[in-house]
Amino acid sequence: MIQPSTPLRMGYVVKMFPRLSETFILNEILELERRGVEVVIFSAKKPNEGRFHPQLSRLKAQVFYLEDLDVKKWPAWIGAQWSVLSGHADRLWSLVGEVLPEADPRKVEQIWHAAWIAARAQELGLTRLHAHFASLPANLAYLTHRVSGIPFSFTAHAKDIFVYAPSESGLREKIEAAEFMVTVTEFNRRYLLEQLPGIDANKIRVVYNGIDLANFQPNGADEQREPGLVLGVGRLVPKKGFGDLLEACALLRDRGVPFRCEIMGGGVEAKNLAAHRQQLGLEREVTFTGPVHQDHVRERLRRAEIFCLPCCVAEDNNVDALPTVLLESLASGLPIVSTDVSGVPEIVTAGVEGDLVAPNDPEHLSLALERLLTDPARRDQFSRSGRAKAESTFDQKENVGRLLSLFESSGSVQTAPEVATPLAALRILHVTTDRGIPFGGTKGASIHVREFLDAFVAEGGSPVAVVRKKKAVDQRAPGFPVHVLDDMGEPAVPATPSLSEAEEFARNRFLVDQLADIPAVEGGFNCVYERYSLFGVAGREYARRAGLPFVLEVNAPLVQEAAAYRGLRLVDVAREVEHYLFSTADHVLTVSEAVADYVRDVALEARVTVVPNGVDTDRFRPGATSAAWRQKVSGGHPDDCVVGFVGRVRPWHGVEILIEAVARARRTVPSLRVCIVGDVRGNEEDIRRQCESLGLADALTILGEVPPAAIPDVLGAMDVLTAPYPQLDSFYFSPLKIFEYMASGRPIVASAIGQVADVLEHDATALLTPPGDVEALSRSLIRLAGDPVQAARLGQAARATAVSEHTWRRRVRTVMDIMSELAARKEVQVS
Repeated sequence: MIQPSTPLRMGYVVKMFPRLSETFILNEILELERRGVEVVIFSAKKPNEGRFHPQLSRLKAQVFYLEDLDVKKWPAWIGAQWSVLSGHADRLWSLVGEVLPEADPRKVEQIWHAAWIAARAQELGLTRLHAHFASLPANLAYLTHRVSGIPFSFTAHAKDIFVYAPSESGLREKIEAAEFMVTVTEFNRRYLLEQLPGIDANKIRVVYNGIDLANFQPNGADEQREPGLVLGVGRLVPKKGFGDLLEACALLRDRGVPFRCEIMGGGVEAKNLAAHRQQLGLEREVTFTGPVHQDHVRERLRRAEIFCLPCCVAEDNNVDALPTVLLESLASGLPIVSTDVSGVPEIVTAGVEGDLVAPNDPEHLSLALERLLTDPARRDQFSRSGRAKAESTFDQKENVGRLLSLFESSGSVQTAPEVATPLAALRILHVTTDRGIPFGGTKGASIHVREFLDAFVAEGGSPVAVVRKKKAVDQRAPGFPVHVLDDMGEPAVPATPSLSEAEEFARNRFLVDQLADIPAVEGGFNCVYERYSLFGVAGREYARRAGLPFVLEVNAPLVQEAAAYRGLRLVDVAREVEHYLFSTADHVLTVSEAVADYVRDVALEARVTVVPNGVDTDRFRPGATSAAWRQKVSGGHPDDCVVGFVGRVRPWHGVEILIEAVARARRTVPSLRVCIVGDVRGNEEDIRRQCESLGLADALTILGEVPPAAIPDVLGAMDVLTAPYPQLDSFYFSPLKIFEYMASGRPIVASAIGQVADVLEHDATALLTPPGDVEALSRSLIRLAGDPVQAARLGQAARATAVSEHTWRRRVRTVMDIMSELAARKEVQVS
């Protein structure tokens, strides 16, 4: 046992430090330091908010950021710690061996980070670790313990136990290995004991978060509260229930109750809530301030008449546990209206410190607010009781003292960690058996295959490509072998309405035999990578025969797509094949979250990683405009403003929306014209007919398909690039054109839909418009045509983002990490 007189040196493991919404962690560490504890902080990520609470200046703790450690260079930074780690090599290798079969590179990365933490902990003389949140931070503390033996504990809060099922998050194992686990409410403790039958109940301790009571005081006699001010503070996320507060405010207004509402905080729901406020017509009554530091929160708590936080259970089961701002409201003598979910009733006793209503009930929420707004005596009663509750239950000094007693009464240290060996260079067989994706073609899929493999070579890999067809449109010589599968001996394709689906499936047995004859690179293949095609199991079967890991790339919900658009007949067979591929692949890569969801719906057990499309930014030369291509894209009017669209013209691309928008915009900017580059077969007549009807016939240029090597020149020759998608029920695409547009450095106008809205930021890297909104698209075109400075700014910012975040090499590194782990696992199994 560590004696209280011995200075305690310990490490805190967190996900991000500091974080504006996690003042409880900062305050806890500050109080420990005040009590003489020496703390070192290990943070997985650096802060990304740019705003911090003033008390951060009092922190003494050294902070290490794990994201500074490039896991691809782990031999160097683990090797530097090897003199410390070498005594625990067996533990480290045993742990690596456990996770490799799961083929999850994140878990392997966590082991290397844990080994580094273990080495630093020993060098710094740390005697224990404590993590905040049962998710990633507790994982790191647990793995550090597994590597080095250093004792650990952790605090569980809300999302980390409610959203992730304990059976899937390894929570039981972490609790059993920890010296103890803290949670912040009795509600949480009951929930955990129900979810983890048989767990040692004595290991789960309740220690409420606390606050510095000196920092939160009721307003003085000379300070007046602002009449009718209802204050809400918190992250703008679903579990806070601010949408219900807006609904309640509308009801108050409609009943003629004088009030004003101020909501402080930022988050993913900010835009939705602002739109909801506008829909309800509450712009005068409700103010959003955005995120603020604690000094400002403290001042507003002293000025408001009521604090309202209508917590609810979000769709993903996320719910607040012990919202710190409710503790701060109690200490500030501010009457509270909240809901009876989770640990809130442990903070607010209904009818004593505030009023509680059921969650998701704006009607009763509005009635509770109205009662307090119109009853000063009730407000005064709640104010006095709230301060007393804060002093008796939520004093930070008392509660951190309880936590420190747990630390001091727990066992002491052991030590050390360890390292790993570099994997052999990746040698893959890349299989594309879809006849519609010829190597060297102009389609986005063909470009994807080519540029993915180019990046793979640039990153040190050795691929061999296998395709069903080859075209000579892209005449760049590949830096890797490309083999075309021979159709000789395959069954003839009968001219039947079934489109020979059954025979296409049967062809796989011929294709597998041919794959076995492909010359391997020196050392043999160590992974098979296949682009998913309908009925295509050749790569899967070859990998099984050869005993190689199999990675499947899925770019679309093909069965769903073929059934809807291409008259697929053998739907049941296609679904069986699809389930077989998704469920047996060692790893599935998808281009978007929507496709990932589709894969999981088909095969829940599939191991899925999202890897969007990318771009070879080195091919694009922003600012370099070819006079010849300018002449072509402008239809011989090089001084006009050319609005461009690049890609195959399909109904879901919204070209008809673009044409109508250009026609409207020309009323203001007559020099606008539109250029369409790509395959327009089957659509050209409709495009020309629409332009004729709108008076655009002379302002239209259709270039058709151009070689991939010319795309940088074509994009550079245009003034504005567009992706005018309509509103679609399912947008599962990762549009290659978006990344190429960004790399070109030209201004972009695109629909805010799916991955497009995730990649582009409105008014920062593009102008985003509602899908299918012709008027909004027209206004954006007018705006850019009339403001070349803004157009240049958007283009430059998009180019910079493409270079830093969306290159093919960056995408390929993610894929190579996954394949390296699979290859290493296979080597371990073989040996």
